Amino acid sequence: SQMKPEIFVDTDLLVAYLQEPESLLGRLMKQVVCFTSVLNGTELIGITRTDEERYHAESVLWGLKVLGFHHKYALSFGDAHRTAQGTVALRDSMVAGMCIVSKLALVTCHPGRYKGYNGLRILPAEDAARAESWNELKKYIYTV
Repeated sequence: SQMKPEIFVDTDLLVAYLQEPESLLGRLMKQVVCFTSVLNGTELIGITRTDEERYHAESVLWGLKVLGFHHKYALSFGDAHRTAQGTVALRDSMVAGMCIVSKLALVTCHPGRYKGYNGLRILPAEDAARAESWNELKKYIYTV
């Protein structure tokens, strides 16, 4: 049996799924193994306003593989942050660094945020939304 393809999901897709379970993340979860990180989970939980929303946000995370921070990530986050230069947000460097080290393509609604990270593979959400299968999804992944 072939292993399922793996991708990394940015916070914007988690938020969209919280509001609409039939959103892109819901469809991706049927086709690929979806990873995110403690950082993205923190952002998701952080925007919830009620206990019910928080509960729903937590259940979104149960359906994903959530990556923690290994000490070696400090190097890749730092390198990503150095490479990008300018006014990039540290959280963007952390997400980019995690995807690069983990060899996972980043699915995001805001690919422009990540244009400075050499070697980062990106799958724009609007392209992913048009794809019916992993073979189609793969075609939209590009390397920065």
